Amino acid sequence: MIGVLLRISGLLLIVAAVFVLLALGIGAALPRDEIIYSAAFTYDGSDQRMYRMDIRSRLTLAFTDGYTETSTFDMNPVWSPDGEQIAFIAKFATEIHVFTMDANGNNRQRVTNLAQYNFGPQWSPDGRWLAYVSTNDYITFHLMVTDLQTQTTKRLVNRNATAIRPAWSPDSRQIAFMGMLPRADIYVVDVASGELFLQPTTAASGEDPAWSPSGEYIAFVAYNDALDTSDIYSLRLSDEALQAIATSKDNEQYPAWSPDGRYLLYVTDDNFSFALYDTLNGTTTRLPIGSLNIFGSGNWSADGRYILYSAFAHNFGASSLYRLNAVMCLRLPSWCIPERLTGALGDYSVPDWRPTPP
Repeated sequence: MIGVLLRISGLLLIVAAVFVLLALGIGAALPRDEIIYSAAFTYDGSDQRMYRMDIRSRLTLAFTDGYTETSTFDMNPVWSPDGEQIAFIAKFATEIHVFTMDANGNNRQRVTNLAQYNFGPQWSPDGRWLAYVSTNDYITFHLMVTDLQTQTTKRLVNRNATAIRPAWSPDSRQIAFMGMLPRADIYVVDVASGELFLQPTTAASGEDPAWSPSGEYIAFVAYNDALDTSDIYSLRLSDEALQAIATSKDNEQYPAWSPDGRYLLYVTDDNFSFALYDTLNGTTTRLPIGSLNIFGSGNWSADGRYILYSAFAHNFGASSLYRLNAVMCLRLPSWCIPERLTGALGDYSVPDWRPTPP
């Protein structure tokens, strides 16, 4: 009898071990549903720290304490294309610099040294370069790139020009940006040669360029000074053809392409909602999100299913992070309900998804 029980126990242990191994294998195969963001929970927003969250479990990890230099805040983190590193900015007493670190918060490396204030790091799609904006006087802003392989840095536009909000081309060869050279409009610069191209937007001024995943189009915000409104346009680079995406009496901003390039997401101040423009059939779907004031752009998940964003909730009197199911919103608009991800009310930056590896 004891022998039988021992054999049964052994079989149960083997079965349990198999289930554990299967669970681990399935868990490793599933895409990483993880985000990174910065937030402050003080009244004046002075204590900015960076956090990682697993959306499924809502487990959150703060990982910016213990740095050897004293910084006022660490904020605006963005994942590298392979999801193994993070770029961010850190503010010190009189300077702001760009740093990189490993996904676990270790191996912090300072990237910027040539200017006093540095902002908005953007990884090239191949992970080799970091583009960012630098200034010493908050008057002239320089577009800089650092080659992370050689640790060399160069300025991409001339010393007296102002360039902000860089956006990489999908092939990592060019950067679109808003420039004042002296005209305020959309420019494209070749990273290798430094050759500069003014894009024919025909707008009073253009900004917030967003390169389509195919590299064929640049979406941007065009400002109409006469009407004091902003609209969304798309520029086809092959023949410089312009297409109006959103030209209402409201302000439309922050264009963001879906990963497959089919949809162009933007923010409209008509009830502070998102809108999805379908490039296949030319239709626009409004995504009402209630009494929320969206901060910055929406951030697509790698599979194009969800939209991640930060918004101010009037009923709470503070901001939180939210996720919107874009697929559900398109199929059943009445079920288009934002999912609140963060319980603590504070000052949240635009969050970033961890890329899903191929």
